[in-house]
Parts: sequence; C-alpha cells; structure tokens
Amino acid sequence: MERKAARVNLNKVIGKNLRQQRIAHSMSLDELGALIGYTTSYIRMLENGLRGITAVTMVKLSQIFNLTIDELLSNPADSKKSAQKGPAQVDKALRDKIQALSTDLSTAELKFVVECVKCVKDFAREE
Repeated sequence: MERKAARVNLNKVIGKNLRQQRIAHSMSLDELGALIGYTTSYIRMLENGLRGITAVTMVKLSQIFNLTIDELLSNPADSKKSAQKGPAQVDKALRDKIQALSTDLSTAELKFVVECVKCVKDFAREE
C-alpha cells in the first residue's frame, strides 16, 4: 500500500517552480504567457498545479529561465535540503556556470551581482 504523504504531485511541483522563477525574473503572468504562447489564465493554472505541462513547454521555460529540465521538475523541499548542505557541497557545475557568467563583468557589475546574491540568500533563508 502506497503512503499518501510520500506521493508528490508533479504538476504542483512544476507549478511552484514556475511561479518562483517567474517572480525571480520580475515577470508578470501576461509577459510569461506572451513568451510561450499561452493565456494568463493558463499560466495561472500551470502555477497552481491544475494543468499538466507538455515537454515542449518545459523546454521553452527552461530556456527562458536558463534552467535545466531537472530544475523545473525538482521538488522545492529537496532543493531546500540541498541548499542547507553548505558551499563546500555545491555542485561543481553550478560553480563553473557562475564563473563563466561573471568573467566579462566590470567591477561595478560584480558588486551589483554580489548584492543581488546576498538579497536572494537572505530571502531564501527566511522561508
């Protein structure tokens, strides 16, 4: 017999990740809908886990938010657990991405990025 508490509703997980990414990118429902060709109400249903998502839409979203499909599918509770492991255990690939993105930034841009990371870190730890 399968335990109900152990089951995860994939639509809800994807929806929660979608909402977090949309907000993190300061994007409205209308803006995201226009980018992927859906109405605001459909995006809202996706975010609330009331609709399933196609593979094509997941690819579009991963490109818009610069995420892997795995990141869209991963349970936020699992992400919080891995975030609590500390910097020494962070995936090397993520560190490489950060380094690659920051190679051509000016000092002022780097300072801005550092402040943004501090804000995100503080916000994430409040939850």
